[in-house]
Amino acid sequence: MNKNSCNIVNLEQGKVLVYDFGTARVHNYSSHDPLDDQSIVVEQGCGAVLIENPSFKGSGRELAGYL
Repeated sequence: MNKNSCNIVNLEQGKVLVYDFGTARVHNYSSHDPLDDQSIVVEQGCGAVLIENPSFKGSGRELAGYL
């Protein structure tokens, strides 16, 4: 896997790096808030799993809006 081979989705405050593996996609949300949280969403088929919510409510809303 080439970690630099991804699509970048810029949001109002943060950004999402989307890695596509064919059968699954990984969304790495970088909040750009004071803690600069990283939240990972693993998507496969019609389901997804969020690994670690952002710490701040605004970042959580931004990630929810993206998803």
